[in-house]
Amino acid sequence: MNAKGVWNGCKRAIIQMLRQGSGGKIINIVSIAGLIGTPGEPAYSASKGASANLTRNLAIDYGPDKITVNGICPNWAPTALSRVYYDDPKVKKEVEKITPLGRWALAKDVAKLSVFLASDESDYLSGALIPIDGGYTAQ
Repeated sequence: MNAKGVWNGCKRAIIQMLRQGSGGKIINIVSIAGLIGTPGEPAYSASKGASANLTRNLAIDYGPDKITVNGICPNWAPTALSRVYYDDPKVKKEVEKITPLGRWALAKDVAKLSVFLASDESDYLSGALIPIDGGYTAQ
């Protein structure tokens, strides 16, 4: 789902953007697991790595059509997928301990970056995989 779902979504968006002829912006949610390995999660990391490379490749292939493609790479966030970890006080505290900013990503953090990537302010940004991880991948 992580790789094929992103591919199917991008493919449909690109078809529509090409039909309209005025370009567009695609924003993929990738994960830090697309940038670095995550212990005990080889399938997840591999699928997110595929999403990361797909994002870069589509940016190259469709840049001439004025379509930008970027990826947002959050770390742990209290979503449906990771809520069980967030609700476990021991795991929650460990994530906060290993994240330089000392907290989990929030939906509003990802939303703010999404708004920027969808705006005119990011018109020359394409093929970027942007960690929004409180400094985790900078270590």
